[in-house]
Amino acid sequence: MEISKLEKEINFMNNTAKISVEITIEKEALELLKYHGLDMIPDDMIPSVLVAVGSMYKGRIKNGKIKERINSLV
Repeated sequence: MEISKLEKEINFMNNTAKISVEITIEKEALELLKYHGLDMIPDDMIPSVLVAVGSMYKGRIKNGKIKERINSLV
């Protein structure tokens, strides 16, 4: 599991920030979930994935660049 795309967009006109994150999960990691639906991951697992990715990358994103991440938590 890794962040494969990370974008940050600041809109000064309406004082908002938008963060877009693309997370890639390998098939082997998905098999650990023991879920075999067509979409490969149940919707109720998405918050857990976000928490796990946050833990993996905590303190490793500086100046828009991703430093070395820790091993996958899945």
